[in-house]
Amino acid sequence: MIKFFRQIRYNLMAQSKTSKYFKYAVGEIVLVVIGILIALSINNWNEDRKAAEKSKTLLQQIHKELAFNIGKANNVIEQYRSKDKLVFDVVNRNVNYEYYTNKSMSAFIILSQEAVEIADDAFKNLMDKQDDFTKEQDSIISKLKEIYGTNKKRVDLTDDITTNLVLEYFKNYKNEKKWYYNMIMNNQLNDEAINYLLTDSTYLNLVANFQIINLNNYKRYTNIFRRNALDTYEELSNYLKIVKDTTIIKNSKAYDHYLGTYTNGIRTHEIIRANNKLLSISYSNSNPENQFVFNFYPDSKHTFMMRTHLFGELSYNSKNEVIGFIVSNGSQRREFKKIK
Repeated sequence: MIKFFRQIRYNLMAQSKTSKYFKYAVGEIVLVVIGILIALSINNWNEDRKAAEKSKTLLQQIHKELAFNIGKANNVIEQYRSKDKLVFDVVNRNVNYEYYTNKSMSAFIILSQEAVEIADDAFKNLMDKQDDFTKEQDSIISKLKEIYGTNKKRVDLTDDITTNLVLEYFKNYKNEKKWYYNMIMNNQLNDEAINYLLTDSTYLNLVANFQIINLNNYKRYTNIFRRNALDTYEELSNYLKIVKDTTIIKNSKAYDHYLGTYTNGIRTHEIIRANNKLLSISYSNSNPENQFVFNFYPDSKHTFMMRTHLFGELSYNSKNEVIGFIVSNGSQRREFKKIK
């Protein structure tokens, strides 16, 4: 091909057709430039394709890591759900000797702790390769930075605080209480231990502290992390065209019994709707026009989380119809009735 163009140039010069030669030379230069531009374009396209494939692989790893972390957060939230009524009973003095005899060690609210321990290896790997992301992926990356940044830091901090508190409690009981051995080794509470749980102001103070540190803060931060992780898991599943784990993102059709409008009889209305295969919950206070809307992920057919830190449980009538729900956070409880 080069020989062919060279022969044309030679013939034009030999025939003294200088003007035509220059026109031809310019045309040849243009063709060369166009060829270079096409080659660069193809190369850039290939590089973009490779980068997109690499970032897609990284996002698939993040998708799995989010699922793992959501499971860990679920375990912690369910741990606190099991303790929620116990806190209410202790703080409101709805306890007696028989209560502690029947519940045994489970009544010792402050002496157990399961940490979330959020995994972030896939996220760190993702951040090392963040120059490979496309504009289409920027929204997801921004949400991941919030989840693994602010959200994770708060959970990690309260992870450490609550774990250290439990270790401190065990140390104090080991050194100060004669009934410690029997409680630990035989899972039994003797009269002295039960009397301590019923009357000692120190224990009541520790339960109050459990509500502030564990229920008001640790559970709140864990649930905020989980809710944002669930939203991003949903978005990533759609983007990557991955089938969602139905234990994580539940089919909203199985939860139609949640749908409706609920009121606490004062000024707050909670509305649960079906929204694009998800449930959403909106609430308003004094001004109905100022509504706050969140994706709503039921924990089971009967239990859920309300907003950032409230446990929710559906109420039923004798016909097994939903008539409302109760939200709680330790010593705090509110009842909502279904109005439509």
